[in-house]
Amino acid sequence: MQLRRPRVKAVQIAFDEGRRVSLADLKSGILTLLAIWIGYFLVINFFIQVLDNVTVPYVDLPLDQVLAAQGVVLIFASALALLIRHQRHG
Repeated sequence: MQLRRPRVKAVQIAFDEGRRVSLADLKSGILTLLAIWIGYFLVINFFIQVLDNVTVPYVDLPLDQVLAAQGVVLIFASALALLIRHQRHG
């Protein structure tokens, strides 16, 4: 015999009133991350000829590609940390 459980939609859980995050509250942090990200990639593009000649030994990729991938991971992790911190301190 199966017990009937109430169905809860994922959308209802994500938009619960107690855990709602407003984008207006995150605007300054997101714009700061965007400025850092653009600056980081401008520096990489400025030195792309020099960085393209250097090969990272363990992955056999040019250094500019490794730095670009690292920048994407760091910005994503920073944005995630910003969102989590904002939700906790609400």
